[in-house]
Amino acid sequence: MSWSSVVAVALGVLLVLLGAVLGVLESFLYPLRVAGLPVGVIGAGVVNLAVAQGAGRLTMSRPYALAPALGWLFAVLVLTLGRPEGDFAITGDWIGYGYLASAAAGFVLGVVLLPWYRTGETG
Repeated sequence: MSWSSVVAVALGVLLVLLGAVLGVLESFLYPLRVAGLPVGVIGAGVVNLAVAQGAGRLTMSRPYALAPALGWLFAVLVLTLGRPEGDFAITGDWIGYGYLASAAAGFVLGVVLLPWYRTGETG
């Protein structure tokens, strides 16, 4: 295995872990409101869009831009499962669904809006 393969795998793992950390943080901050506006829901979408754009532009790769979304999705799926005590991190009301939609849309837009990078072409 070459060093470039090791670096590529390590970068992918780090991006997935970043997405998982974002998923946990956002899942507990999404109910945040300022003057009645759900800034936590809006912020989750904006942050996820920025993370996907940043990962994609730094690596010039759409799969790497999608890697944080996989970690986020895993964390959110775990946190939506009910605990034996009946507690949920993400509630089943409109703001919980709004958070899930906004954050997922942020990742989708972040990946879709990346410029197309062509590899292997000269001049």
